[in-house]
Amino acid sequence: MSKFLKIGCLTLAILFFIGLTFIAGIGVGSLATSIGETTESKLHKTVLAGQGDNEIAIMNLQGIILTNPAEEPFAFAQGIITPDAVGETLELALRDDAVKAVIIRIDSPGGSAVASDEIYQHIRNTAAKKPVVILVGDTAASGGYYIAAAGNFIIANPASMIGSIGVIAEITDIQELFKKIGLRQETYKSGEFKDLFSSTRDRTPQEQQMIQELLDTTYGIFVRRVAAARNMEIEKVFDLAEGKIYSGVKAKELGLIDDFGYRWEAFDKAKQLAGVTEAKLVAVSSKSLFESLFSEIKSSNPLTLLIPYLRLQRSGVLFLYR
Repeated sequence: MSKFLKIGCLTLAILFFIGLTFIAGIGVGSLATSIGETTESKLHKTVLAGQGDNEIAIMNLQGIILTNPAEEPFAFAQGIITPDAVGETLELALRDDAVKAVIIRIDSPGGSAVASDEIYQHIRNTAAKKPVVILVGDTAASGGYYIAAAGNFIIANPASMIGSIGVIAEITDIQELFKKIGLRQETYKSGEFKDLFSSTRDRTPQEQQMIQELLDTTYGIFVRRVAAARNMEIEKVFDLAEGKIYSGVKAKELGLIDDFGYRWEAFDKAKQLAGVTEAKLVAVSSKSLFESLFSEIKSSNPLTLLIPYLRLQRSGVLFLYR
């Protein structure tokens, strides 16, 4: 067998394996969803440390923020943060009398502006009833900081990347590509601006102004949310925003976070805010062990890793740190 034939067979085998995993993932995802529909939602807990009857719940939000609904095949994939998943877990934590406070560990560059705002509202509603301590990992930037600001207290590492308060919209221009491969797109529309975000034509000066006005309006919402949550003057937030990214040290100087620390400092702060001296630290999720295992299987598929970024291309206005 020739060298090139061997390479070709190996390539086909790899593509077959990836495709098989992809199809199996969708099938298992549908099964996981159907199982979830037949049972009542519950808060799944794993005790990490501590003792006593009181509990401090800790949940992990890591990855891109998207709006995909729970019934989609990739809703349980790692690296995706969705309003439905966050809202369900927080609602279950609120109903649980043993849970006295919630720690939310965030590691995210942001994503969808709409999804970020929905999650912000979920966290704010929870923080009004039970203390919510935010623990920042590597990054809480743009939409990641948007949702972090909703907590009662923010703890980060001095080296964490914080901020990037701003809005972005991107249009991939494929006109030259179409010319090279001999493709042409015809568009029929009911209004002049219906294809405003089309990738196959240039924007007029009027359209560029329209897009900028859209971004400015959304940017204003971002700034006002941060100002209200952090009890800061709107003018001050505008001054430190503009998409700037800060270290944890600088973020603390500017009032974007409250203190430095790790999981145990967040645990202590949550107990303090809840008014308890003894409690168990429990990792919580609205997902069952089966669904969590399925998440790990799908996350190992290279195709799954592309899903968040492909979905972002359809999201329009983003709270995203590049």
